[in-house]
Amino acid sequence: MLDGPALENEEMRRGTQDLQSSEAKIDQAREHAHDVARATEPAAERSGPS
Repeated sequence: MLDGPALENEEMRRGTQDLQSSEAKIDQAREHAHDVARATEPAAERSGPS
């Protein structure tokens, strides 16, 4: 989080917003990748140990 003089700097605010946006997109991509991995794993692995 920005504090002090950096909070007043427009370039720093934009950079912080860009970073937060990128982090959110990375989280979404990770979640999607996990969903795809779960959906495409072999049925034997999904059912667990016998």
